[in-house]
Order: sequence, then C-alpha cells, then structure tokens
Amino acid sequence: MLLLLMMLPLQVIYPVLSGGQAGQVSLTLFLSIILITGLWLMRGSRRRFLIAAILVLISLELIWVSLWQAAASLLPLGEFCLLLFLIILSGRYLAIFIRTELPVHELLLAATALFLLIGTILGISLYLISALYHGSTTGARVDIDLPQALFEGIAILTANGFGGVAGESMPLLRVVSSLGMIGGILFIALLIAKIGTNLNKNDKRGN
Repeated sequence: MLLLLMMLPLQVIYPVLSGGQAGQVSLTLFLSIILITGLWLMRGSRRRFLIAAILVLISLELIWVSLWQAAASLLPLGEFCLLLFLIILSGRYLAIFIRTELPVHELLLAATALFLLIGTILGISLYLISALYHGSTTGARVDIDLPQALFEGIAILTANGFGGVAGESMPLLRVVSSLGMIGGILFIALLIAKIGTNLNKNDKRGN
C-alpha cells in the first residue's frame, strides 16, 4: 500500500502541475518522497540498504541542487541515480510479489503499485534516452518531456503504446520500448496466474 501511495503523486499529480518553476518544485518534492519512502522500504538486507542509501543520497542532492538555474543540467544525473534505485526496489518487491500468497484485493493493490513502479522506470528510461540524443547530429532525435515519458512508460507497459515515442529513428528507444511491452505482458500473465491460483485454493477450502 505504501509503495502505491508513493508512486501516485508522480504519475497523477505531477503531469497536471508540470511546466515552469512550480512544476520543477513539485517534481523535486515527489521524487524526494519516492526516494525517502523507497529507502525505508529497502530495510532488511544491510548490503542492499547501503547501496540504496548511497544512490538515494546522491540523487537527492543532485535533484535539489538542480533547482538552482545554473545547476539545472545536474537533474538528468540525479534522475539516473533515481532510476538505478528504482530498479533495485522493483527487483526486491517483484521477488516478494512472486513468493507471497495474498488475498485477491491485496494482490491487486500490490500489482497496481508494482505496475506503476515499473512504468515509472520505463518512463524515466525513455526520458533519459531522449535527453542523451537531444541535439544529436545523427538525425536520430526526439524530444520527450518527463510527463509525456511517464505516460508513454505506462502505455508501453500495457502494450498499447509504441509509435508515439519509439517510432523515430532511435534504435535504443525501440529496444527499451520492446522490452517494456514484453515485460508488461509477462507481468499481466503472472498476475492472472496468481489470481487463478488464489481463487482455486479458495474453492478447495470451501469444498
């Protein structure tokens, strides 16, 4: 539930507020909430927690410093550290999701939280790739702002989006988008299998 609550502001509120200084401040606040809450969720393994803490500290410092106009170029580096942290967090919670037996309503909440988390990872990846290609002289260029990238991340994960971002001549975007669609299909298949297993066990108990 906490994982779901920490992802919702970035996916739902930030796109409405994006643009100008207010959008930058809201993005900084929402990313800080994700980093601090995510670090708290990573407790347990000392080694994993230490790696996560280093990434969180670096990312927080770069994201907040980037509010200063002269240091705005540091934001992509902070977002890259955030991306690495979210990948570690998603790996931990995906393993827990696979191993743990939950009631159907809790299973759906956990799946929604994981889906938003993985979609955010995909969206930030698309945004950073776009920033990497920005100003490229090879002709492979596309400009994606973060709200659009977050939307595309969720759309690609559901296998309902592709051409809007990856239709340009950017091979890396196509690769990431394809992996996202395959991952989304596998995740939905896993969710359906877990719900089916859960309902089957409930039927056996009822009999």
